[in-house]
Amino acid sequence: MANSKSTSDDKGARSKTGKKAESNAPKAAAAAAAAAPARGAKAAAPAAATPAPAKKAEPKAKIMVTSEERNRMIQEAAYYIAEKHGFGGDSQQDWLDATAQIDSMIMSKNKTSGA
Repeated sequence: MANSKSTSDDKGARSKTGKKAESNAPKAAAAAAAAAPARGAKAAAPAAATPAPAKKAEPKAKIMVTSEERNRMIQEAAYYIAEKHGFGGDSQQDWLDATAQIDSMIMSKNKTSGA
């Protein structure tokens, strides 16, 4: 059977619920010490007082497209060009238009990438 008497070290330290009361004094003192600046110390300046220097834009790498990728892109573009006019036009002209469109796109991407 459990001993119902309290030990001498926690005598009077139990609350009405029967649980041992914890002292908040050490926690409050530590929080106050952390919040207050040391004596003689100046208050810290706001961190956002001076903006960070702007970084230079690094040139992007040149877009590399293999011949297989380029041909696939041309093929797909030619399909959509032919679809616009109901597949009744000149397929060679559709291919040439698609080739010019894809090559122009690749060149413009490489120009804007800084390479």
